[in-house]
Amino acid sequence: MNRLRANGLLSRSVLASIVLGALLLSGALPLAAKQESSVLSISNQAVTSEFPTGLRFILKAETEKEVSRADLVFSAGANETLYQTTVRIPDASQAEIEHSLELQNLGIPPGLVLAYHWKLHTTSGVVLETPEQQVEWFDDRFSWTLYESEDILLYAYSGDDEFNDGAVTIAQEAVDDSQDRFDAPERPEPLRIWLYESQSDMGGALSPNSREWIGGISYANFSMMAAVVPAGDERAMLRVVPHEVVHQIFYDATRNPFNNPAAWLDEGLASSIQVVGLENFDEIVDEAYLDGTLPSLRSMISEWGSDRRSVQVSYASSYSVVTFIQDTMGDEAIDGLLEAYRQGLSHEAAMIQALGMTTDELDTMWRQYLDEAISS
Repeated sequence: MNRLRANGLLSRSVLASIVLGALLLSGALPLAAKQESSVLSISNQAVTSEFPTGLRFILKAETEKEVSRADLVFSAGANETLYQTTVRIPDASQAEIEHSLELQNLGIPPGLVLAYHWKLHTTSGVVLETPEQQVEWFDDRFSWTLYESEDILLYAYSGDDEFNDGAVTIAQEAVDDSQDRFDAPERPEPLRIWLYESQSDMGGALSPNSREWIGGISYANFSMMAAVVPAGDERAMLRVVPHEVVHQIFYDATRNPFNNPAAWLDEGLASSIQVVGLENFDEIVDEAYLDGTLPSLRSMISEWGSDRRSVQVSYASSYSVVTFIQDTMGDEAIDGLLEAYRQGLSHEAAMIQALGMTTDELDTMWRQYLDEAISS
């Protein structure tokens, strides 16, 4: 494993970005960012952290024409979405802008590289653009160390090199195994993983309305995940890391512009690759079936409930359904579901194409299977 240390952040794959970010944070502007044209002259451009809410952008520029508006255009991580925020300024040829970008409110988690540029609109209708810059948006409360492999950039602040190297190995194996299993494409960039020592530490980086007991979270559209994996806790590492990695590869394998796959399939497959943490799933499902609280497949297609117990039952149920499909219909049935979702089919159309039955029919078969297993 290659490893780099820093008070803050280091990555060979984004080293140029970090050097630039350091210059920006210090208020200095690289020469490459200055325009030789007399139309737009940049005297200062900087970015400072306002974690956990976002970043503060500063731009001082002079133009030949008066500027009435400035647009900050940016993208985050692997997400192709372009965001834009507008700043109204007094008509003047000298623009001095300070703008706080509340990334937390936009649902953009810390741990990403932001690419951004300014568009200055003159009163004469001309639009002037600054060169694209990059800046790191990350949790600056801790001193992070980078551990990496071919598809993984893992950041931790525990200082336990051997343990974190092991986490990288587990994550890379999960990528390799699930890419082969799901027939997923090769990753265009490494997956960023941020390991926290406690839930309270990670909670400070999550949105304010997040569930306080979350142990891991995947931002698949940003190619990033965060997890609570205390140094030395191999059980947490073997349970959480591969689970969250599989969410990313599942996203890669089924990505389409029309429909998100059923949550029960996503979570069931992610659970199935865990090395530990499945020991009481059968008991949870059996108990829920007997007391009438077993969720239906339809209720597990999208987001689940907010209380810890119902979510736990949904996780166990998802794993149970996926296991039932594999045991009774074979891996080909799972492959068919992945292909159907890759085509962007609706949930019902995907079920019928892959399994030859509706969601309700699968639900009935699964419950009959549970009933027979419990009765035997």
